Parts: sequence; structure tokens; C-alpha cells
Amino acid sequence: MVKTKQEKIASIQEQIQQLKNQEKQLLLTDEHFKTFLEKTVLTDQSRRILDGLTAQNAAVAAPIRTSAAAQSAATPTAKPSDVGRVLRTLFLLQAKTYLSAC
Repeated sequence: MVKTKQEKIASIQEQIQQLKNQEKQLLLTDEHFKTFLEKTVLTDQSRRILDGLTAQNAAVAAPIRTSAAAQSAATPTAKPSDVGRVLRTLFLLQAKTYLSAC
């Protein structure tokens, strides 16, 4: 069947519209992916910082435990788990502040 010029133009316009719709969908998908990556990177960085703080806590806690054993039982000392909790809380507060600023 032979198409008239008007039918060809209409067909091409329809294809153009479909391509524009596909472009919009791809742009939205790209934005979602970009947002996902940004959140993943922030989460990964947060985990690394927390791991670093935990490692520092462990390094500090070992001498505290050793010196605590040498001191008298009446002298109060911070438990490593308490120090870790405080460090985690401080880190989470800083992370919330940072994320709310972004």
C-alpha cells in the first residue's frame, strides 16, 4: 500500500513523539540512578568512618583495660562499649547534620 505524504509525515511525527517520551523516561531513570549512587557513596563513606572510629576505639580501649586492671577497683573507668556508643552517637549526629546540609 502506498502511503501519501501526509501519512508519512504523521508516522514520522508519531515516531518523534515516541522518542521524546523514551528520552524523558531515560532522563528520569538516570536521575534515579544518580541519586541511588550518591546515597550509596554516602552510606559507604559513613560505614568507613564508623569502622575507623570503631578501630580507634578498640585501639584506645585495649590500654584502658590494661591500665584499669592495674588501678584499684574503686576508680571508675569507661567501658569500651560505652566509649563506642558515645563515638557512634557523635558520628550519627555529625552525619545527620552533614546530610541535612546537602
